[in-house]
Amino acid sequence: MEAVERLLANGVPVDFIENGRFNETPLLLAARAGHLEVVKVLLASGADVNHVDNDFFSPVTAAARAGKWPVVLLLASRGGDFSVSDGYGKSGLDYLRRCRSKRLREEIAAMLAQQRDGSE
Repeated sequence: MEAVERLLANGVPVDFIENGRFNETPLLLAARAGHLEVVKVLLASGADVNHVDNDFFSPVTAAARAGKWPVVLLLASRGGDFSVSDGYGKSGLDYLRRCRSKRLREEIAAMLAQQRDGSE
């Protein structure tokens, strides 16, 4: 995580894309890998929570497909879009149904309902 903070402090854009072939941002990669603390740093630095890569993955779908539910919960709290479908035709909501934790499913569903209703 120190490396990420150092790169950001030295002016590397938070949504830096190294290889245009995949169009993956650091947030998407960290979300997919389940690096919760890195995801927090990137979001605090203004990373685009809804960036979509060339395979149509967003941070939400990448993390949810990988089963990284604490990251998914954080992304939900920061306005992550669960309606975007990835390259497999599955949305964050589709993947959420696979989550074994009823508490997490309910917590994320409540956040999404609040966002939809425009209340905080």
